[in-house]
Amino acid sequence: MAFDAVVFGTYVVGTGFTVGDSISSGGFRCFIVPQATIGDAPLDVTITYVDQFGNSQTADVSTSVEAYKTSGSHIEIALNAGDTGIRSVSAVSVTGGTTGDEFTLESWNEGLGGSLALESSDASQPDSNTGLIGVREFSPAMLLEEETENDLMFTEGVTTLNVDYDGDMFMLQTEQIDIYPENSSHVDTDDGFLPGMFTLDNSTMSMKLDLADESDYNKVDETYMNKGFEIIASGFIQITFDYDVVLNSSYFIAELVDSEGTVKWSKTGTASGTGQVVTFVDDYCVFRVRCIAPNSPSVWTSPVDPWDNHMYIGNVVLDRYKTSGYIEQTVYKYKEFMKALRIIDLGYTLGTADTQVKAQIDVGDSLASTSGFVGPDGTSSTYYTDNNGKIWTGTAAGKYWRTKVWLTGDGKYTPSFDFIRYYFDMWIKHRLLSFPDTNPATVLVPVDFHPLVIESSQANQPDSQFFYLSKNEMLHSALTTDIEISLEHTADVDNKTGEIGLSTYRINKEVFDATDFVYGCITSGVVFNNNTFELEEEEIEPNYSTEIDEDDGFLSCNGTVDAGNKELKIDLLADTTYTVIDSNYPNHGFIWQESGFLSVEFDYDVNINSSYFILELLDADGTVVWSKSGTTSGTGQVVTMNSTKFHFRLRCKANYTTPTDYSEGITVSNIKITRYPTTGLIEMPWYLWREHNKSLDIFYMSITEAVGCDIRAQIYISDDQSGTPNSGWIGPDGTSTTSYSAGYTPMNSAGYAGKYYKLKIMFTSDGMHTPTFHRIEIQETMYIYLRHLKLATSWSESSVGVVMSGYAIDQESNPIMNAIKVILESTYVFGRDTMGVVNPETGFYQIFVKDAYYDKRHLILQVPGKTTNLSLRGYGTPDAVDATSGIPENQDLQFWKAPLCKSVAHVDSLVTY
Repeated sequence: MAFDAVVFGTYVVGTGFTVGDSISSGGFRCFIVPQATIGDAPLDVTITYVDQFGNSQTADVSTSVEAYKTSGSHIEIALNAGDTGIRSVSAVSVTGGTTGDEFTLESWNEGLGGSLALESSDASQPDSNTGLIGVREFSPAMLLEEETENDLMFTEGVTTLNVDYDGDMFMLQTEQIDIYPENSSHVDTDDGFLPGMFTLDNSTMSMKLDLADESDYNKVDETYMNKGFEIIASGFIQITFDYDVVLNSSYFIAELVDSEGTVKWSKTGTASGTGQVVTFVDDYCVFRVRCIAPNSPSVWTSPVDPWDNHMYIGNVVLDRYKTSGYIEQTVYKYKEFMKALRIIDLGYTLGTADTQVKAQIDVGDSLASTSGFVGPDGTSSTYYTDNNGKIWTGTAAGKYWRTKVWLTGDGKYTPSFDFIRYYFDMWIKHRLLSFPDTNPATVLVPVDFHPLVIESSQANQPDSQFFYLSKNEMLHSALTTDIEISLEHTADVDNKTGEIGLSTYRINKEVFDATDFVYGCITSGVVFNNNTFELEEEEIEPNYSTEIDEDDGFLSCNGTVDAGNKELKIDLLADTTYTVIDSNYPNHGFIWQESGFLSVEFDYDVNINSSYFILELLDADGTVVWSKSGTTSGTGQVVTMNSTKFHFRLRCKANYTTPTDYSEGITVSNIKITRYPTTGLIEMPWYLWREHNKSLDIFYMSITEAVGCDIRAQIYISDDQSGTPNSGWIGPDGTSTTSYSAGYTPMNSAGYAGKYYKLKIMFTSDGMHTPTFHRIEIQETMYIYLRHLKLATSWSESSVGVVMSGYAIDQESNPIMNAIKVILESTYVFGRDTMGVVNPETGFYQIFVKDAYYDKRHLILQVPGKTTNLSLRGYGTPDAVDATSGIPENQDLQFWKAPLCKSVAHVDSLVTY
């Protein structure tokens, strides 16, 4: 079986790199393939790539290509430790080479359908299937997991300093600080301020200004920034003080002013108090007395003695956030099947740029060998500050770990710490079960957290996905259950070999954020905005069949509505007495009742006596939001008002009798109402497909709520691509009468596994507000199938060896068809020569090898029309098969296949090229 190469990109020396194709999951080995013979200068190649787990990184070492390397050669790229393949290449760096040298970066004979390699077991790897008879360990698989610790998990088993938990997040505590001489040393006494006696007493945290008698005081504008008693601090959120003020209120005022010149507190006349609290965020403030003498004359002279006007401020205390604090876990977390801690994400909200959340991890494989709290370089001087920080574990896997989180601020603001998310690699242990070849067997296996299911293989199960990449949030307790294992034996005509298929249930989380609904979906009344969906504003016209109230509480007039011309009109009557109407009088003129709206746009023409009449626009609460009087007109007047009702009325402001010859009135026309639609919809027109879904389990929807609004969702499920039969649009109870709300909801899929499904999101609004849709997550249980190589029930590894497999390929790396046997010979060890079968249709071979260095090989072919078999000699890679370790790699074997017209030498019954 041959696979098309994935060409990750092309590099030309002197020109550069062109990005090529990529794969969406897993990872393939990457090879340098010269497109023509390399020139007389060797070159070194380093790539930046996305590995099999989706992480972007640059290779630590370069891969060398010899001078004169021939076209079509395959030189495997060296990847970083732990990486087995790549998904894409984003950049290439080349040292050396000759201008014009060209090579591609591509996979080689690798893809879906590849067989699962058998591997040796490791005693340190978890053993989850204890109690079974005849179990042989094999194939440890690495699974990427995720665990989230929200702030609630940091409220117990921790040591904290200078932080508080408010029921939602951790924040820095507040503290009170006194002011000191350096905080209150500046007194500005020039004539821009005012004459008087300034006194500072830092021992009592007090300051006093006594105004001078028989002195001229100039009026000082409130924007004048010369200062009085200045307080400078690193940052504060509140100031508390006592005060005693005796000031002539006609001429002076005491004020507390922030750094922007905004007055935060003031007193005049005679007033005093203790423990006065003023809240604002700043690092500077000033107490001052300001002269507010009349404009003319602008100078006021104080009386002769005795005259006492003063401002006293004492016992000043500043409140601020503490500048640093931490939460330290005192209890280590533990995961028995840990392969390695990998990534840490920090969830937090910063107050300003001067606030920060950072973390360190204390990690080790035993409590006696932990690292202490360290950062990403393994030292105590660095911290994790950003998401996707790679966790340093030294040489340890990190089965034990705990975290310390620091919060720092500037006194004015505090960051908020929400959660930590860890990503880690877990070992999942699969075991091959030996069983009698006569009857199937069924056993129950207790497992903890990682359920392993082994069942009979089916012809339609995939061959290559031996583990599934999953990010499972574990905010719940671990699962403990019994798993049924079914074993099935299939007889073979040659040697009664058996085949076992393994299926593991894993939790998968499908995430559909708002961007997944942008293209191709059916939408109504919604708009995509800043990576979210919300209702889209619409413009409607009112129903001109409106109420007109003409009783004496309104006006004696001619009020008309002309729906055809979209016009409202009131003509005041001549020789008529009008009585004043209070603005709170509830009777109205033209009234519209709507479900809710954001603004009203209209044209107006007003011609009324401004001393007696006014045209007003009111909202549902009776508040006047717009008015006009006199003679004026306008078009496209927009008035913003979140309301469910609006009305225009013409109100009499004072008693008035109109003249005999009199013509006044108002006209309002072309009214347009802007609102959010009361409903909106997003609907997927196609099915999402997961062939190996076992069940749909949990539905999660993230929205931003708004007053009077909601977002609900339904799902449409079928287990057939045609969509028949199907569940219809259903909610969490499996019926069409319910729908999913925000948050987590268990799913009832109406009896369908959910291989095919689509989503519908429904918005409702009061017209004045819009909710916001962020994403939907569906947690589903997936089948993960393993297809195992057939094992002979009558042979044993101790006497025959270990199975090695791959493809027999020619010098052009194409599978060789019609082959029937592969022969390996060893000139080093006597009696170790071996022979295995080859599939003549695919070129796939299997052969037993044992404790030998096989340096020669042949491939036996049957050619139609030939009475003798043909033998092809070994060529190219590998140079030899090394089975001295007992665990050879599965690998392709290359042979030289000459054209049939070549001369041959006959050896016994074979023809050897």
